[in-house]
Amino acid sequence: NINYIGCDWGTSYICMDKKRTKEILGYYKIPQVPFEIYTKNKKPTIDYPVIIKPARSGSSYGINIANNYSEFKKAIKAAKKYDGEIIIEKFINAQELECAIIYDKKWIISNIGEIKSANIFYDYEAKYKSKESKCIIPADIDDAVKKEIEHYVKKIIDILNIKGLARIDFFYDKEYKKVYLNEINTLPGFTNASMYPKLLFNKGYTYQKIISTLIDNAQ
Repeated sequence: NINYIGCDWGTSYICMDKKRTKEILGYYKIPQVPFEIYTKNKKPTIDYPVIIKPARSGSSYGINIANNYSEFKKAIKAAKKYDGEIIIEKFINAQELECAIIYDKKWIISNIGEIKSANIFYDYEAKYKSKESKCIIPADIDDAVKKEIEHYVKKIIDILNIKGLARIDFFYDKEYKKVYLNEINTLPGFTNASMYPKLLFNKGYTYQKIISTLIDNAQ
């Protein structure tokens, strides 16, 4: 009976499991890049390059890109160190966009931020070790793209019964002008490098205000 901030265990359980998240939000027509679940000794049906992800991991642990079957097998082996269930996604050349939400009498949706990764994708090293990665707030996107992302954010909040806070990440494929959901983080980071507080700072919040608001809405 101790109050806690954020989503209930069920919502966090779903969002931590990328497979379940994809299946549920796919049912509600939230756009996602092509993906499949890894089956032993079966080559992917998605054209290379693909990105290999443990279904239930964080901070980009165990994630790698494969450009051919040899790299694919190595990436699967690396991902298995973190989870027995593995997701294969089409790797696309896209902007990595992030949105912070916080409940403050009503849902507050931050401006959209963009990650400029030091590496090919935003892996652990690019997130926490490299000084070359950059967070750009607001992102360099058209208003129409921003409104589309905000539309999906509102739908995701409702579908998954998100409470308190979350960071919702998207891809934007400039060439084909398409927005895709990447993932949902119900306990986003609060380090100096973390995008969640930076996005809310841009909205006029301070660390104290963020924490006080979360505590006031503890359930």
